[in-house]
Amino acid sequence: MASSRGSSSRRKSPIHACYRHTHRLKFCVLKLATSLVVVLSSRFHGDLM
Repeated sequence: MASSRGSSSRRKSPIHACYRHTHRLKFCVLKLATSLVVVLSSRFHGDLM
């Protein structure tokens, strides 16, 4: 009962949830960009060789 109440109260604040979601999204985008840069740099080095 207490656990369900906590989850509902947490769900009540959409701003906090949105902030958390955007933060996770930013981290995901950053990870994707990093991997893309690594792949592009490795490909570029391969072309140089």
